[in-house]
Amino acid sequence: MERKTFMGSTFLQAFKLKARIWRSMLGRPGVTGIGVGFADPNKRAKGAAIILYTDKKMSAATKSGLYEITGKWSKASSVPFRVIMTGQFKESSASPTQTGPRERWRPIPGGVGVGTTVPRSAGGTGGLIVIKNNTLFILSNAHVLIPDNTTEFHNTIQPAPADGGRTADQIGRAFQFVPRRTTSANFQDSAIAVANSNNLLNPRYLINESGSLITVPGHLLSYRVGMTFKKMGKTSGFGRGVVEAIGVERMVTGNLGTLLYRDQTVVRFTENRSRPGDSGSVWLNDSSDRLNNYAAAVHFASPTDGSRSVCYPIERAMRTYGTLVAIPAGTARFKAGAVGGRAPRNNYTYVRPLTVKQLSLTPVFNVRRKK
Repeated sequence: MERKTFMGSTFLQAFKLKARIWRSMLGRPGVTGIGVGFADPNKRAKGAAIILYTDKKMSAATKSGLYEITGKWSKASSVPFRVIMTGQFKESSASPTQTGPRERWRPIPGGVGVGTTVPRSAGGTGGLIVIKNNTLFILSNAHVLIPDNTTEFHNTIQPAPADGGRTADQIGRAFQFVPRRTTSANFQDSAIAVANSNNLLNPRYLINESGSLITVPGHLLSYRVGMTFKKMGKTSGFGRGVVEAIGVERMVTGNLGTLLYRDQTVVRFTENRSRPGDSGSVWLNDSSDRLNNYAAAVHFASPTDGSRSVCYPIERAMRTYGTLVAIPAGTARFKAGAVGGRAPRNNYTYVRPLTVKQLSLTPVFNVRRKK
């Protein structure tokens, strides 16, 4: 359910207003997130709007107060608001049913289940195979590969524990991660795992539950509101979506409590939905242009109804770890994929890269080797 008002504004105007009010809006009862998107996705000429994500079970008085304050802001700034009732967003880990991506794979492509038994967790999705210094890694979420948020040894197993994976299924270990902060803002939920051998990983992407694999040519530096994506999740399988909002500030609940994530993306599913266990899955560009199948964003949370995906630009993780998409280059050989899709200058319908200051708030920690 959502409520819309239309007054017309540019994306720059909407971002400026969001920068002024996001903290106070997140402090209001029932408000779980705030971002910027189209005032009417079906009539994009109407311009931009502030998008508020809220609980579904808001009282009449809470709704009335929210609409009153958003109405005042709209009148003062000429920026409309869309209030979308999605409920709380939670990390998308764990689930016990069997589908193709949850089976045992050797070698392992992107899009299948992974996890850890040290310490034991339910697991999630190994989203993409990436490369650095001729070594292959699995890119996923920190809460999937390092659920306790520490630098202690964490093995990496495939399939995930929820799908029958055991310590004997170890294929490597967690290598690096960005710790999830409980007292300050987070900009990504990411980690990479290194395999015991490059031969255990397949630099391709599972695209359906029949086992078909594709090569991901590279990754995007940016993407825009309204762009269509597709992805493979461990539990939900194949799905499609459209970028609904960017620059989203929102609260996400997980095993460390409710954490603040800043400058995120919300993708609204148009085909299938997100389910527990999809954390770590990677959205690909779903278009007919030359950047089709390029990796775009990393999923890590969704509301209970699975209607939307909270994700962050994959460029953020690639820059953090110094990695690129891995692609095949002959028998037992691999190379780095391409980079494309830079945001047009001064076009605020596209996601922007983190500033140097923001990037400094995403330190990389090394995970200890097993003694």
